[in-house]
Amino acid sequence: MNIKICNYEMLNFDATAAVYTSRGIVKINNPDVVDLLKLYEDKVDAELSLDTLCSCIEGHGLDSREVVDFLKGIAVLADVQPKPIMQSVVIASPWPMPEGLSSMLSAELALEISFMSLDKLSVHKSSVPTFYVVLAKSLDIRYLKSLYYGISSRNPDCAISLGYADHTHFHLAAPYLPSLGNPCAFCALERVLHYETTKPSENAWAKLLAFCYRTNISPPTTRLDIMSKLRILSLVVRSIKPFVKAPDVRVTQDRALCSIEMDLFSGVTQTRADVHWPMCECLERKL
Repeated sequence: MNIKICNYEMLNFDATAAVYTSRGIVKINNPDVVDLLKLYEDKVDAELSLDTLCSCIEGHGLDSREVVDFLKGIAVLADVQPKPIMQSVVIASPWPMPEGLSSMLSAELALEISFMSLDKLSVHKSSVPTFYVVLAKSLDIRYLKSLYYGISSRNPDCAISLGYADHTHFHLAAPYLPSLGNPCAFCALERVLHYETTKPSENAWAKLLAFCYRTNISPPTTRLDIMSKLRILSLVVRSIKPFVKAPDVRVTQDRALCSIEMDLFSGVTQTRADVHWPMCECLERKL
């Protein structure tokens, strides 16, 4: 059995020592435990066998079971989580991706990210469960829906998320997992189109989207500066991470499967839980 060393930092005060973890600051009175924590402080995120760790603990004259339970309780140690369900990441971006940035984003996920055009994505089929992200330059709903459901049909074990901007905000739809049958990106978009037809709102963006859809033209694109693009890519990587990398802290389904709205200027985000639109195509596909 393996155990994971979580992120922690030793704090040395004049009279005592303490450890800072995701649970807070904990005072450590036993000098042997302090020595043990200092030994593993530079091995954050490493995995080691429980037998090896217990031998080291006992070598410091400590009770291994008692110390392991204590360190788990303060989030210094954690059981190794099952491998995440997604084994590959593909991002379709309308912007050129500098090589250095691509490497940095891949390093954050500990997984190589494949960047490709929408044309290549339209015929892509993966041999392993893959997380797809479609960053749309323009919210052409008919085209994006065809692309979106084409990906999910060819890759039923995938997750797929759609992102688009509306002048002041960037919207990242919750990951849609066909095998799970959760709401897709078009549950929210088609709900907007429906209500703009039956009971028009005062929202300028919703009115524009409905007009473009009704007249079969693409909505205008939003010009993004480099900082906005970096914020978007950072948000995308954070949303992917729970599906490809075992998290240090518990992530609930509500957090992993939520849509996110980000202010393009401040970077402030808000999350939204999605619900199915009864007339959406994703429900027919699930049935």
